[in-house]
Amino acid sequence: MSIVSDSTSITLQTALQLLDTRFTALEHNIANTSTPGFLAQRVEFEDELSLAIANGDPTTARAETVTSADPVDGFGNNVDLGKEMVQLTETALRQQMLVRALNDRYTRIRTASEDF
Repeated sequence: MSIVSDSTSITLQTALQLLDTRFTALEHNIANTSTPGFLAQRVEFEDELSLAIANGDPTTARAETVTSADPVDGFGNNVDLGKEMVQLTETALRQQMLVRALNDRYTRIRTASEDF
């Protein structure tokens, strides 16, 4: 295992990729707010990621995309724009947190390597 691909960095990278999958689904939901018959998609991965981490290989975690069970409107669409925007913002904040954690980690590695 290299110094930049330790288990913590790999876990952070995997979580970031899974959040990106969720972000994309939320963008798709928002783009289809007015599309008749469109059903919102939800991306779930937290339990899967926790299990993969516990088993020692976070890269095995996969996102599961499921159709939202939220009620539909008169056009058969169940996208709640307010809910989607809140989830999109939350996902973006989580992505920022993970990017910051990765950057901090790489900065510490770079600083430590400069001492040699």
